[in-house]
Amino acid sequence: MAEYQDLEPGSVNRIIVMAEKQQEHDHGLEAAAQTHDHLMSARGQRFALVIALAGGNARLFDTLRNLRGQRFALVIALAGLGLGGYLLANDKSLLGAAAAFGPFGVLVGLFIWGERRKQRQRRTRGASPSLPPRMTDHEGES
Repeated sequence: MAEYQDLEPGSVNRIIVMAEKQQEHDHGLEAAAQTHDHLMSARGQRFALVIALAGGNARLFDTLRNLRGQRFALVIALAGLGLGGYLLANDKSLLGAAAAFGPFGVLVGLFIWGERRKQRQRRTRGASPSLPPRMTDHEGES
């Protein structure tokens, strides 16, 4: 260290400051990684709870999936209405109408497609149209 000090006055102090800054940076990265690991562990525990409560019940999984789909549809519809309202308010009548009502057309089309798909599955499985299709054990493992 004395040789560094002889070559460049104050260099030892700069080296020590640099090492301290690097240590602070490393500690910050480690703390962020630990926080991320903790959050992922908590998320996994919540998912495990849902699976444990379901007990392999395929109907509960179908219900949860349907609720998720309905929430996404609501977000899409509200976003379309909001964008359409904004465009209509700013004298973009054709574009605003398309933005406001286009998502509804898409959602209705997806609903009809899904219902037809369910009907085809029921026909191929030989199930009654009034009852939802049952999931077999190997289908729920994916």
